[in-house]
Amino acid sequence: MSSVSSSNSMRMTGLTTGMDTESIVKSLMKPYQAKIDNVYKEQQLNAWKQEAYRSVMTKMQNIKSKYFDATKPDNYILNSNSLAEKKVTATAAVAGSSPSVTVTAGGTANDGTYIVDIKTAATKAEIKGTALAAGTKTSTKLSTLGMTTSDEIQITYGVGASAKTATVSIGANDTISTLINKVNTETAGNVKLEYYEYAGFSFSTTAYGASSGVQIDNSGVGDTLLKMNLTTGSSSVGTDGVMSITYPNGSVSGNQVLTSNKVSVDGMSMVVNGTGITNVTVEKNTDETLKKIKSFVDDYNTMLDDIYGQIYSKRNYSYKPLTDEEKEAMSDEEVTKWEAKAKQGILAKDSNLENLASTLRSELFTRPLNGTGGNLSQFGISTSSDISKRGKIQIDEAVLKQKLQEDPDAVLTALAGPSTTYPSYNPDATSTDRDTRLNEMGAFGRVSHIFEDYARTTRNSKGAKGILVEKAGIKGDLSEISNSYSKLMLDQQTKIDSLNKKFTDMESKYYAKFGNLETMMSKLNAQQSWLQQQLGSM
Repeated sequence: MSSVSSSNSMRMTGLTTGMDTESIVKSLMKPYQAKIDNVYKEQQLNAWKQEAYRSVMTKMQNIKSKYFDATKPDNYILNSNSLAEKKVTATAAVAGSSPSVTVTAGGTANDGTYIVDIKTAATKAEIKGTALAAGTKTSTKLSTLGMTTSDEIQITYGVGASAKTATVSIGANDTISTLINKVNTETAGNVKLEYYEYAGFSFSTTAYGASSGVQIDNSGVGDTLLKMNLTTGSSSVGTDGVMSITYPNGSVSGNQVLTSNKVSVDGMSMVVNGTGITNVTVEKNTDETLKKIKSFVDDYNTMLDDIYGQIYSKRNYSYKPLTDEEKEAMSDEEVTKWEAKAKQGILAKDSNLENLASTLRSELFTRPLNGTGGNLSQFGISTSSDISKRGKIQIDEAVLKQKLQEDPDAVLTALAGPSTTYPSYNPDATSTDRDTRLNEMGAFGRVSHIFEDYARTTRNSKGAKGILVEKAGIKGDLSEISNSYSKLMLDQQTKIDSLNKKFTDMESKYYAKFGNLETMMSKLNAQQSWLQQQLGSM
């Protein structure tokens, strides 16, 4: 965006007439300059409005990414099982021993005490060498180990028909560290080569269980494996583990095969640490669930503060965008303060933002929850009584915590229950289908739905994106340059360019006229001087 001032071309004017031509032309051009400045200021104002819209959308996108993304289970709140937090305590059955498993539990895990018996842990395939000469480190070159020529190591990993082979090419100038990286790269991370100064080399699979296997061979002309204190043709196969679980109701799983030491079962994730019996107690973690809810509410209210700050601020029309010429007459601090006042209230009573705030408030506090006729207040969740902040969420922690303890399913369904009829958002849904979905959803799902209406970057069948996205665009998306404000500013720039050309043309005409006047006066003065000379010689 740019405006233009009077031409900075160097002109020698007024030498004959004595007139201040620059000032006269500048005064004559003021009406034309004013037209350019007015369009420029409107353009700058639109840029600020676009920036304000994007500030709101950025907060909405941050909330979507943090709380509405199912791939981020730690903060995901659109599913009652994800919103529910569980507390897990694991204690070894034998006093003084460490638990044989580390356990985390999701919302679907049943409360109670589980007896987890790890009879044997799954093992990986591993080939171990022996220690090398003292002082051998990962920075040591293979030539130091006695390697004199290039060589190849063939690594076979897996078992049976699924086994794969990788060939690692090495040279005498390679270091142990280089060799380690080559093995890990050539086997696509399926085989890991490690080196320990007091134990030597070891090849091991990253997979566990009886389906993991590894074999090493010298396939080149050298005997690198021998110099690594390993034997060519060595092989190893992993073993499966065995576990059993006694459930809170007394049911026993029987022996279960472990093909890995990471197990997901009945809503719990277990990592096997060793063998032995561990008592695992799962219970509701009301404090963590409350913490997750409060975190969302804080971010949501911060977003609403931005929206309300935009629509309820009063515009001071005495402060308009500054032109470059006006900025030059001010200090940087003065410009900053001026523009802060000029930006205030530029979206006052903006219909899009007012509708967004009103719709969110209605969906949270007016529409009955899950079609039951209830509302959030029964769970200690209400809205501010401040008319300028209606729609902000307030939590009575004591009431909400009590409800989470007494009837967690009711709370979680009210907040995170899904729509069974229309589980996925559809930008082309009819008003009836839309109402059905919103009626069935919990409060947080409704917020997500409205966010899609306003900040969606995908298109509906008519090619339209979210309401605010269509208006102002969002960075990182094609809408960044294709939106109502950008198109308006582009039109204004075209107008500025046209006015600038007219300005330059008109300014040149004025200077040409004054130039002609200077020429005529110069000739007149010359004639007058000649005449005086002639009269003086008579």
